[in-house]
Amino acid sequence: ITAAKKIRQVILSVEGPDWSREFVFDQARIKDQMSVHFHEHAHVDEAPAGPYIVTLTVEDQDGRKAAATGSFEKK
Repeated sequence: ITAAKKIRQVILSVEGPDWSREFVFDQARIKDQMSVHFHEHAHVDEAPAGPYIVTLTVEDQDGRKAAATGSFEKK
């Protein structure tokens, strides 16, 4: 992940029909960096089977945000 200004936080949102969770990543190895190799784990073990939409949002120190969206099916 690369930001024009230093990264404030990365938010991973996982949303399904009966379950949703938001994971905030603002640890020292991410926060205040211009670029970071994002390899964090979001545990969704308790989520029921079904389709999910995943949104990864990066916010910089100026409050600007950029997001990418994907999906997966939990069996």
